[in-house]
Amino acid sequence: FLPKCNLLDDYDKDSCPNGPYCTPWRSPDSCPEDESFGTLIRMRNQHATQDPELVESLGFWFHYLNDKAAGYAFTASEGFRAPQLYCCSYGTLQDCLPLAASSFVVRAASHHALEGVFVFPHGFGGIELLSGVVMTLHDVEAALNQLQPSKILVEEFVASSSSSGLAPLLPTEFKFHMFDGEIGSVTVIQDRGT
Repeated sequence: FLPKCNLLDDYDKDSCPNGPYCTPWRSPDSCPEDESFGTLIRMRNQHATQDPELVESLGFWFHYLNDKAAGYAFTASEGFRAPQLYCCSYGTLQDCLPLAASSFVVRAASHHALEGVFVFPHGFGGIELLSGVVMTLHDVEAALNQLQPSKILVEEFVASSSSSGLAPLLPTEFKFHMFDGEIGSVTVIQDRGT
């Protein structure tokens, strides 16, 4: 896999003393925002959500990747560790109460790019890790009602190995985007929620 990169002639030598970083191909830094890789992924997700039959009739199966419960089941079936699923509800978050764990993640399973994801390392009434604000059960229910998810998951909170007791961190996330069986893009997401 050879990365497609754009050379950066103009960069801030004070903030990047080791030289310029390679700007990924189709990054908003190197092409118009409406042609960037992130925008194309969001548009594909929107098409799959609005008309899954059309997307499937064209031979694509992207919308199945958004089903986190199915993804976790597949991951576990292949021998890899996936977050433990505490509850899967086609109704409301109330269906999942009371929660057996003191730390957990609430996820609107049919959404994309952290929309409808709430991370509670210390439970409801504590700081929600992605937003950095205190959220109650009522706050999360109100947000989920706005989103109208097809499924609500409550899953295990997996902290980064570099977390320290009172300051939990999310682990580094790697996303491999495949095109015709080849890796076309790797996204590395670090320090989310800090």
